[in-house]
Amino acid sequence: MDVNGTLTFEQHQETAEIIIPIIDVEGHNAVELSFQVTLFNPKNATLSKANALVTIQEVQAPAPDAPFQDTSATASSLLTLVWNPLNWAGVPETAPELAYVEAYAVRAKRTDNSTSSWETLDGSASLNSDDNWELRVEQLPTYSSWIFQVAARTSEGWTAWSASSAVMRTKAVCGDGRRQGAEQCDVGAGEDTAGCQSCVTLAGYSCQGMAPDVCEAGCGDGTRVNAEECDDGNNATNDGCSELCRLEEGWTCDLDANGQTTNCTTTCNDGIKAGTEACDSGSLNGQGHGCAANCTMTAGAVCVADEAGLSVCQVCGNGALEGDEVCDDGDTTDGCVACAAVRDGWRCTGGDFATADTCTAGPDTPDAPTGGGITADSITFEWRAPSGNGKAVVNYTLVYFNPEAPSHTNASVVSGRQVTLSGLSSDTQYQARLNACSMVGCSSYSVNSLIYTTSAVSAYSEFANLADSLVSDPTRLVDGLNASITQIELETPDEPAPEPAANDALLNSSQYEDYLASLNGSDPELEGTPQPTAAPEVQDYLGQPKIGFRSASVFTNNGNPSFTVPLSFANPDANGGVFVQTIAAGGVHFEVREYTARRGVDFNISNGTVNFASGATGA
Repeated sequence: MDVNGTLTFEQHQETAEIIIPIIDVEGHNAVELSFQVTLFNPKNATLSKANALVTIQEVQAPAPDAPFQDTSATASSLLTLVWNPLNWAGVPETAPELAYVEAYAVRAKRTDNSTSSWETLDGSASLNSDDNWELRVEQLPTYSSWIFQVAARTSEGWTAWSASSAVMRTKAVCGDGRRQGAEQCDVGAGEDTAGCQSCVTLAGYSCQGMAPDVCEAGCGDGTRVNAEECDDGNNATNDGCSELCRLEEGWTCDLDANGQTTNCTTTCNDGIKAGTEACDSGSLNGQGHGCAANCTMTAGAVCVADEAGLSVCQVCGNGALEGDEVCDDGDTTDGCVACAAVRDGWRCTGGDFATADTCTAGPDTPDAPTGGGITADSITFEWRAPSGNGKAVVNYTLVYFNPEAPSHTNASVVSGRQVTLSGLSSDTQYQARLNACSMVGCSSYSVNSLIYTTSAVSAYSEFANLADSLVSDPTRLVDGLNASITQIELETPDEPAPEPAANDALLNSSQYEDYLASLNGSDPELEGTPQPTAAPEVQDYLGQPKIGFRSASVFTNNGNPSFTVPLSFANPDANGGVFVQTIAAGGVHFEVREYTARRGVDFNISNGTVNFASGATGA
């Protein structure tokens, strides 16, 4: 796959996103791919990561939008659904035909029947004059409620179902003997009566029965007859007995011995605001949410009634997220402003009807940093900028540590989104976490990063670095030795003997000594003879505390390609003698130089660790 293009950075822009369309025409399987991104001829720009992890999205056509109701084409047994054509914004430019819809499917579920389940409908959708798709759903029950979903079929198969529509309801039928919807009465047979005309109850009548209604005169005369639920002697509303002589919600009316209405009162705590009640939140009354146990509002409360008459109350500062409050932390911080907004630079989270928000100053918690550019003594960490919640992030604190000793941490404060940690130990594991700070506060720390391991170094580099470091700063504390070094001496190796020829015989010790003594001359008979290893000399330095080590001439052959360089630690006493100073257990990682013999014979000395056991003076 070859993708190319031009990416332009605006002034002051630091980062940019490259969106690469990828399509697997055969399968459309959502997978993650790792591929190389290269910048050609960049101007004042660099690529922070050569390898980008790309998550492929929209490899399948999306679900259609939810359908909606055409109210102008709704009847007692008919609903007309309408939905927009499928919109696949991410369809590959090279395969636009993938967005072509071959067919639509519609399924329905009745909402006024608890046992109803989804059922796929028969019928074909068609385009209307607005270029939207529509489907007429017929033979539905009168005044029934439904929700619908739509799916589309492309050449690659069916999409997911859309979101559900809003509730749609067929119309009530006046005259069918069932009082439904906005009908005040329905006496059936399609005929009006003296008390019910066009499904509206006439003044002075009451209609009861429901299937069908029976209407009687006398509503409001104070005498309750069969068709009346109550009759308080008037045609007023909101007094318990309505103008239709029906009990109003939230009220109870007493009856005398003759069955006549005598007294109507509201019922506090039933969840219906009625009469003189200032509020009624039902079981929440008296629980600190704004409505008291006697249906009066507490100080600072704001209450509104929902469709069922239940009071929905809120009190700013009570530590409960209520009504239309944006936040409520119980007035414990400056982050929540009058429960209507979160102050710039703050974040408020965790609040609900029973729990106060936790508001903290500062940016969001950043993601864990990622490492790269690893060498033997450095790792480069970088991270994405978190939201500052309305305030700019001014710096980050990155804490790094060896996961084998997580309590021993180091910190680095940076203003950008990248830092290179140097001076690290080679071949050592490191992890990092970070927080972000704005002018109003700091975030919590991120989770720990993955574990990154610095590179192992060659023997030459590490030993040379150790020697250079000691020579340049003799007073530094050597890790693992617990001693200050005030003097260091190095000796170059003596010139090694020439490499023996492969076909020469071994020399005895006497012959070997004679050979060494004759090195100033030339003895072709002895050249190329395999030579034994000579042990180096151990040098103990007296005077100031010091580490002593010295290289001697070392001769090797193929059968014995190694040798040992001992190190020693000494410290003088007050009388000039030498005593043993206890040295903390530990080791110095080192490398030794890679020398080339003058006669062209190369030999390498591998890296290692000098370990001083507790109390030891040599290793």
